[in-house]
Amino acid sequence: MMHNNKLVEVARFFSSSDAHILRALLEVEDIKVEIFDEQFSSLNPVDSVISGGIKLMILNSDILKAEPIIQRYYDNLKIEAGNICPECGSLDVKNDYVRRFTGVCYATFGALLGTGFQRATPQYKKCNKCGYEW
Repeated sequence: MMHNNKLVEVARFFSSSDAHILRALLEVEDIKVEIFDEQFSSLNPVDSVISGGIKLMILNSDILKAEPIIQRYYDNLKIEAGNICPECGSLDVKNDYVRRFTGVCYATFGALLGTGFQRATPQYKKCNKCGYEW
């Protein structure tokens, strides 16, 4: 049996400003929001990671109303970060940190050795929908 007045966690943040942006978006739509562990995390940012971050919680009865708002918030973050496929426009993009690290290593060692050796194609992102890499 689900209780409609129970608080459920819908997001975690390591920055209080990010938590308050989503809080404001939800409250505009008349969704009551509670933020937990903000004070502890603001004392020392490293403690935010240790404590599990700042928790944004809403009433269980507001979940269905909040889901599209939260999804749109995260989609906009992906767009701002350049995580949109230039080929098909999908937001289902994976950052390839291994290739990025490898490219940085090649460039660093090339500069140290004076060879100017760099990766020819620094592909860091891949679209999971169409497979395009850039």
